[in-house]
Amino acid sequence: MLFLESTGVELFLVLGLLLACLVALYLYAVYSGLSHRIAVGTKEPDVFGEKGLVVAYKTGKGPFKECGSLFSEAYSLLPTNNTIGLYYDDPESVPSNETRYAVGSILSQSRDGGIKNDELQTMIRNGYKIAHFPKPTYAVMTTFPFRTTLSIYLAVYRVYPLLKKYITSKGLCAYPAIEIYSDEIKFVMPLSRQDEFFVPEFSEEELSIATSEVSSFADSSAQYQRDADTNNDTKESEFRKPKAPNPITSETFEKIKEKIIEDTINSPSVNITSDSFAQTLDNAKTIEDCLSFTKNTDSLS
Repeated sequence: MLFLESTGVELFLVLGLLLACLVALYLYAVYSGLSHRIAVGTKEPDVFGEKGLVVAYKTGKGPFKECGSLFSEAYSLLPTNNTIGLYYDDPESVPSNETRYAVGSILSQSRDGGIKNDELQTMIRNGYKIAHFPKPTYAVMTTFPFRTTLSIYLAVYRVYPLLKKYITSKGLCAYPAIEIYSDEIKFVMPLSRQDEFFVPEFSEEELSIATSEVSSFADSSAQYQRDADTNNDTKESEFRKPKAPNPITSETFEKIKEKIIEDTINSPSVNITSDSFAQTLDNAKTIEDCLSFTKNTDSLS
């Protein structure tokens, strides 16, 4: 009888201890953000500062879960600075061994200053590169508490499905996915100037939009930003990526053809009428075609 009573007490203690552990784990998960209310919206991203971010970064290609070592390295080098991760591909549509990312530390929220030289030299000495990321006009954003390591896993598990649902329902084109770690995790998906968030290592590769659905129309805020960029002169710096040249319009192409005709007809070595040469150039679709026809003027009559 005494043995049965002793066994019953031990079982009760074990069950009580197990229950206490489960409660503690639940409270830990709640503290880490398990029940945090996630509000996704479109807003002006104040986390960039007026002139964007200057970032020391390293790149990687492979499963996103493997980028944790880069976060740890960046934090160990500059523990007082915010860390940042940029994810360029949708892991649901791109093989995990091909997904691209860049991870590093934020050196400044201004292109023109605020960078500490010792921090800059520390990162460069450890193999980091420097990039400037602009402030987009608008972005799809949300935040998540960053209190424990578990917060990171809960954030990824809970936030990205809601971001994708919001972007799809609004018909937006938002990329890449950006995470900024401070006392909270800020999720930012720009709606404009997206190409300027691609580091040089990935800027020439095929674009794959991260966690977003592409709409059939351009986002109005992105168009607004492009117009603003055209009308305002910007100061170039070592951190600014060169922009792609504007495409040649049909009107400009016709003017180029007229100039080629004029120069060719006026050449003393060419014996051909302007009407005949103009008729030949009607088949030209590109500037290269025009130049090719010009080289063969000796065979024209």
